[in-house]
Amino acid sequence: MSQPQRLNFLAQLYRDQAQEALEALGRLQQQREQQQQQISQLQQYWQDYLQKMQTFAAQGARAGQLIEFRLFIDKLEVAIQGQEKQLHKLTRQCEEAGEHWRQLHFKSKALTEMADKAQAKVLKTQEDRLQKELDDRSAINFRIKNGPKNAG
Repeated sequence: MSQPQRLNFLAQLYRDQAQEALEALGRLQQQREQQQQQISQLQQYWQDYLQKMQTFAAQGARAGQLIEFRLFIDKLEVAIQGQEKQLHKLTRQCEEAGEHWRQLHFKSKALTEMADKAQAKVLKTQEDRLQKELDDRSAINFRIKNGPKNAG
């Protein structure tokens, strides 16, 4: 296997890995978006429930009912905090996955460029060799045609 072929092979491996990394990044971004939607829904639910508690309190609800409301609101707050921690973790994973994809992408691109340059060098060497052969043949033909005339 020639150097350009080896480089192309490696570049293709990195392209394949970069594609897989890009797909993984897409899945993580989708998970992060779903997590953000869940947090938004929980925050809206928390806000609605808080308003209900305030309405009941204004209407003179019993202390037991208000305590139940407050306990549930506290549980919602804990759930929101847990979801936000998960969102932060997913955001960090997205950043890491994006960096991983960028590294693979740039390696693939660099190897492709190196393979192209190596292939161009091989072609140039072949062209130079062919041109030298043609020049040598022309010189031999010239000597053969003109050699005896000059001898006489």
